[in-house]
Amino acid sequence: LINKTYEVIINYKQLKRINLSFQSPNVIYISSPRKLDYDKIKKILDSNLSWLIKQENKISFLKANNLVLKGVNYQLVIDNNLLQPYQINNNIIKYRQNGLSELITQELNKIEILFNELAQPYPKVKLSFRRMKSRWGVCNWQKKNITLNSFIIMLPDELIKYIIYHELTHLKIHNHQKEFY
Repeated sequence: LINKTYEVIINYKQLKRINLSFQSPNVIYISSPRKLDYDKIKKILDSNLSWLIKQENKISFLKANNLVLKGVNYQLVIDNNLLQPYQINNNIIKYRQNGLSELITQELNKIEILFNELAQPYPKVKLSFRRMKSRWGVCNWQKKNITLNSFIIMLPDELIKYIIYHELTHLKIHNHQKEFY
């Protein structure tokens, strides 16, 4: 948020607490109690700077012409003359219609293969993906289900492995006690 210009939209409502969100790049939406003045809202924005940066990074995962994949930012170019669904050269992904969803599906499949390799000591563990707002992964140790955030494809391989190991560890140690770490 530093050295960038943002449009800030404040919507005063009958609320008890202020709500901050990015619903599109470079636009911060604020739902605020009617009694909060602009100076207090500005202080709240300043105190939540790191959270806002994280939120902006999440929504910039797939902007109109950019895709973050495995920690690398790619420019997206539509090219319906491609023979294959997509092509990656340098930091450019050229894709034809539906090619991008095929790329994302393939990346999630690679993560599933990695998961299955790492999960071999844990029989009958099921993996699923879904979009999550605040977590990279969730483990239900009773049902032996692990759910990973589909945005995990944004992260470098080392972080993906860490998240998988972290969730697999929950199968043996169910919470974050000292022995977990």
